[in-house]
Amino acid sequence: MNVPIALAALQTQAGEPARLREIPYNYTSFSDREIVIRLLGSASWDVLDQLRRERRTGRSARMLYEVLGDIWVVQRNPYLQDDLLD
Repeated sequence: MNVPIALAALQTQAGEPARLREIPYNYTSFSDREIVIRLLGSASWDVLDQLRRERRTGRSARMLYEVLGDIWVVQRNPYLQDDLLD
């Protein structure tokens, strides 16, 4: 059954910025900003945010976020840390 959707509801949703997570393996409530600040510091986030606004293709950003995701997973999982040290 098709349910009509109010146009005003769709317009308010479209006006809100999407909370996009680019760091893979982030199954926490932390945003990309919070993870970068925890790993690299707030000055690094400011630089990354500036570069993020000037992005052209996003290839290097994807590689960087993938590395940050790997670091984040290893840092949050002590069993994985032990396996990597052995």
